Amino acid sequence: MLYGRRSLKTLKLWVKYALFAGKPWRSFKDVIWNHVESLGTKAYTVSELKQMFCQFAKVETNPILTQYDTDKIPKFLHKFFPDDWGFFIQIRATK
Repeated sequence: MLYGRRSLKTLKLWVKYALFAGKPWRSFKDVIWNHVESLGTKAYTVSELKQMFCQFAKVETNPILTQYDTDKIPKFLHKFFPDDWGFFIQIRATK
């Protein structure tokens, strides 16, 4: 499991630590690096993950939308967010 940079959680973090902090030029990458878990946390796009695992014969990625992404969002709106917007990405690679 790896973190997804194009996710609802990342967007919420960017709004909090970049937009509302008066620094809208900060990238998603920078916000994750400085404000998720420990300093230096990384998150990837699905295409970056596929490139990282390009030497494997078969690579499957599966972004997962969890409560971590949808917290503080009214429950009735959850159905409008696709799994592709999940912060967690499962990866299965076959040699």
